[in-house]
Amino acid sequence: MENERRKDVYLRQSGRKEPTARQRRRLAKKAGQGKD
Repeated sequence: MENERRKDVYLRQSGRKEPTARQRRRLAKKAGQGKD
């Protein structure tokens, strides 16, 4: 679940509620094909 932590950090740093489309794709790849 290290990917979730990375997402949390990203969201906190950026002040967004959700990652951008580009970031979401990148996160999905790291998570191993969109388990989100």
